[in-house]
Amino acid sequence: MFPTSAPIPSFKQDKRGQTAFHVSLTTIDSSVHVLAVGDINTDLSHGSISFHVRVMGNAWVGSGEWMKRWRLRIWCEDLAVEVSSGKLLGGGKKFTVW
Repeated sequence: MFPTSAPIPSFKQDKRGQTAFHVSLTTIDSSVHVLAVGDINTDLSHGSISFHVRVMGNAWVGSGEWMKRWRLRIWCEDLAVEVSSGKLLGGGKKFTVW
């Protein structure tokens, strides 16, 4: 189930670089299974909400006159966001890229 999505603007990144960006996700009028609602309520009682993130996009790599494009899928599990502040708990996370 993917109840929301947000576009991320294009960016250029140097070799072995890291790029951070802020994304706000909201959902309105989404159908949520009753078991998911129970899980959300349990998380809320602990002051945070846990979820998974999937990012899909394209990467272009080139040198001189040639360019190569890859379709990327990025998956990160068990992200926890503090309800009171909206901040990611536990610092940076490792993502799986394929």
